[in-house]
This record gives sequence, C-alpha cells and structure tokens, in this order.
Amino acid sequence: MMNNRTGKAWGLVVFVLALSMPSISYASDAESIRKLSLVKAYVESLGAECRGRASGKYLNRGQYYIVRTTLYRHNRYFIVGAGDSTVRDLDILLLDENENEIDRDAGRDPSPIVEVSPRWSGTFYIAVLMYSGRGHSNIMICYK
Repeated sequence: MMNNRTGKAWGLVVFVLALSMPSISYASDAESIRKLSLVKAYVESLGAECRGRASGKYLNRGQYYIVRTTLYRHNRYFIVGAGDSTVRDLDILLLDENENEIDRDAGRDPSPIVEVSPRWSGTFYIAVLMYSGRGHSNIMICYK
C-alpha cells in the first residue's frame, strides 16, 4: 500500500510520462483536451476541483489570448494548460485588473501550471502565450 507522499510522486511520474509519449502525427484540439485531462487529473490528485469547461484557441508562435475570471482570496488556484503535439512551450501569466503580473509559469513545456493564492478577491486575467511552436492550446481553472 502506498502512502500519500508516494502516491503523489507516482502520480507525477505517470503525468510526465504520459505527456512525453509520442502522439499522433497530426495536431488537434481533441489532442490538446486529452493532454489537459491528464494535467487536470494530476491537480485533482492534490485535492483540487476544476470548474467550468476548458477554454482554448489555436495559436501561432508569439500569439496569445486572454481569459477573464474571478478569483477569491484565501483560495488556492491551479491554472493548468496543455497544448497538442506541435506546441513546444505554452506560457500562462496571471494579471490583476490593472494588468500587473501576479504570477506566471516558469517552465519551458507544453503543459504549464500556475499555482496561486490571491490576497484579494476580484477580476483577474489569464494570458495564454504560445512561446514556442504552434497549435491548439486549452486551459482550465482548478481550486481548493
């Protein structure tokens, strides 16, 4: 029987291996959604719940889109994303109502996760940027 810490470590290993597996030869929104479901399963294993549906778009390198949302103080949020097999580096930036950066994804990968606990409730903006590659990308907001 695995303890909770071992279970989380094993979940992360499965998550990383699943994202690095060779994928189908064409890119699609369905592929991006499938990869997002793996990221979602990982944060749910940490006790988070995901709200609403995924938001996404096809992006070329350097393009971005913005998602407006309300976040509440004292909650812990996981803003998760995933790109299809043609996406190399997808970035997520969280901005406040005055366009000040609150947090960002620091990794160079197609599946960013931003974990944040806002100090106030209010309107926030999630900027999704295709840093490298091109293709379908989707994001979802999870919380605990």
